[in-house]
Amino acid sequence: MKSRGKERKRRGRREKEGKRRGRREKEEERGEGERKKRKGEEGQRRKRKREEGEKEEKKGRRREGRTEGKRRRKGEGRKGEREEKRKGRGKAGEGRREEGQRGEEERKGRGEEGQKEGGRIREERHRKMEAYHILIVEDDKDIRDGIEIYLRNQGYVVSQAADGIEGLGKIEAEEIHLAIVDIMMPRMDGITMMMKVREKGYDFPVIMLSAKSEEVDKIMGLNMGADDYVTKPFTTMELLARVNSHLRRYGKYLQALDGAQDNGKAYVIGGLELNEETVEVSVDGKPVKMTPLEFKILTLLMKNPGRVFSAEEIYERVWNEQAVNTDTIMVHVRKIREKIEVNPKEPKYLKVVWGVGYKIEKQ
Repeated sequence: MKSRGKERKRRGRREKEGKRRGRREKEEERGEGERKKRKGEEGQRRKRKREEGEKEEKKGRRREGRTEGKRRRKGEGRKGEREEKRKGRGKAGEGRREEGQRGEEERKGRGEEGQKEGGRIREERHRKMEAYHILIVEDDKDIRDGIEIYLRNQGYVVSQAADGIEGLGKIEAEEIHLAIVDIMMPRMDGITMMMKVREKGYDFPVIMLSAKSEEVDKIMGLNMGADDYVTKPFTTMELLARVNSHLRRYGKYLQALDGAQDNGKAYVIGGLELNEETVEVSVDGKPVKMTPLEFKILTLLMKNPGRVFSAEEIYERVWNEQAVNTDTIMVHVRKIREKIEVNPKEPKYLKVVWGVGYKIEKQ
């Protein structure tokens, strides 16, 4: 009897324990479900907040464009008022000018000469700006149109593209002197487009646009071949100032390059340029400092693109003596690569032909 009673007690305890365990498991399942639900709701809240932020940013850009347009129209109105006042003062002084007819005629003659000279200078500046062709690559049509209006008012020729693929097509079909490229775009982003532009050997300046202001994004864009970086939102006056500055430098560079090529002293391989007369080297329009020996080695290779030179031959041609130890050639080649290559470990220009020597790759 006692043993049966004990067995019943043990069985009862096991049943109670099983029920408690079942309740705990159900509570844990409910708790896990609540956590997943909260996590999903938090994700939805973050997504909505991000979308609202993007909408606010676009509204801010539109407001800024409208404000800038009003400011510009207001400025033009004030300019017109000042012009009318000047005309009025001119008419009021006609009676006084009649008294000094001879002196007035002389002053008028000088004024006409000055106006002609000023007109000639303005026409020359306008023709120079018209010669520059600017490409805007931006997926936001409002921003594209706004930038184009200001650039055309400055006398530039402007083309538009909505993404990187369309932008590359424009570059291949037309002569572009400067590109304004957004980073975040569909189909092909600005960084990828920038890499392909430089790979194809185009050396015109590129200004990157982005809503990202982190330093790492700026460094990435500049390392891929961009010349400048503007963070959104930006003022049109700032962008115009940067465009004018880059085109001034690029225009001087083109003139110098044309003059050097006429003299037969310039060598261009893709974005790599060397001028024997001025002893200058540049990569994608940016000057690169080199030692005299590095310059001589690079000159030898660039004069003969595609030809492989052994280390001994380079030594004898540059040092003008018989090669004894060519280890120094390897050191100089490594330093030249560090200066002209974006990634020295995967060189684009100066390559090794293993067991033979070195060459400048034809582009």
